[in-house]
Amino acid sequence: MENPLKDAVHGIVKGINARLPTILLLLGAATAACGIGLIYLPAGVIAAGAAMMALGVLLIKGGMVDAGKLRHRIAFQRFCGEQDNFGDPLQADDANWVHVATVWAAVNPISGREFYAAEQSQSEVSHKISCRYRTGLDTAMRITCGSRRFKIISIIDWEERHESLLIMCKELVQ
Repeated sequence: MENPLKDAVHGIVKGINARLPTILLLLGAATAACGIGLIYLPAGVIAAGAAMMALGVLLIKGGMVDAGKLRHRIAFQRFCGEQDNFGDPLQADDANWVHVATVWAAVNPISGREFYAAEQSQSEVSHKISCRYRTGLDTAMRITCGSRRFKIISIIDWEERHESLLIMCKELVQ
């Protein structure tokens, strides 16, 4: 005979166990952010949480994007335009870009500490954009947010769960 209550409790415990590493990393990030050791966690967990915080992925909780943070409407565009007389693509001309998709996203500039760390590794990243997972995106595309334009540096499938993307970008000056 099946016991529905027992099955429900088993499902909840199984879900908590599956998310335990993420929960520990978030606690490590909170401990690192506060600079206090009130939460007893191994140093490796605190360091991993601090690394998550430095990358700015705390807005992605448990692999899922917090919908409240997705307040910017962005568009992905693909270049399919012409070349000038020297064979260089005319990427500055908006007429040479074709609309691919419009999604809700969180557009955040990197912090001063992250910028300093990025300068050490010769990175071009100026913004982090988080959105729900979708296929068909690549670094040859660009992102528009109103009149702003962003060059995609990298696209990260967060935790490889196909739930959310962290897109590292460089804002283009017009």
